[in-house]
Amino acid sequence: MAGERLQLQVILDTIDKTSPALKKIITNSKQQAEAVAAAVRDWTEAADLVTRKDLQIELAPIRADIALLRQELIQLEQRMTIKLGSMMVVAVAVVAALVKLL
Repeated sequence: MAGERLQLQVILDTIDKTSPALKKIITNSKQQAEAVAAAVRDWTEAADLVTRKDLQIELAPIRADIALLRQELIQLEQRMTIKLGSMMVVAVAVVAALVKLL
């Protein structure tokens, strides 16, 4: 019984002696956590972060330009088809006229 009390007293003395050290560790950890939180907060406030909405706003005119270019390409393709068809008709007519003459 006396041995158990002695062990208990040793444990309590150790806790009392280390208590300031534990308090210092806890205080330092808290200060470090606050410093990290402040650094992250400063970085996010200073950084130019882009959101999805920002990208959608910026990309809208580009998408409109792409759609316009697609329409112009379709019209160009149609005009080229008509011109090629016309040239083929003229070529067939020339060949037919040459066959009649020769």
